[in-house]
Amino acid sequence: MARFENLNVTKINYSGIGAGQTGPGAFYIKGKNINISANATTDTQTTQALVIPAGTHVINVFSHVVTAANATCTATLGDGDSATGWDAAINLTAAAGTRLAGVIGTDAFAVGKRYASADTIDATITFSTTTTTGVFRLDALCTKF
Repeated sequence: MARFENLNVTKINYSGIGAGQTGPGAFYIKGKNINISANATTDTQTTQALVIPAGTHVINVFSHVVTAANATCTATLGDGDSATGWDAAINLTAAAGTRLAGVIGTDAFAVGKRYASADTIDATITFSTTTTTGVFRLDALCTKF
């Protein structure tokens, strides 16, 4: 994976539907904010944003622009099988509050994916100019199988 040491990544995990349950059928959300404000390069960087344990069915991955990037900046979401499997085009300069999810028919994993082995959901960010502001959030709706 490419370097990502100059980003400030905040990890947030919280329980959603089925809070406190641990068996099959319990739903939970894994989430993380990615602060792209600290970036001082013009290139593409990939981070392993969310760790997905073996035996997890990820129903969908959602992105949410918290603070719009001040310069052209895009991202894709995927995993070890497909760099764009969860979302092939995220505009990080979109207005704060913009939410996106994988779309059936356009993103490979839009109907969900079962992870028999542990993997990560990866965010690949392309900075086409030096970016000084921007935060986006990833949330994965998961259940055990």
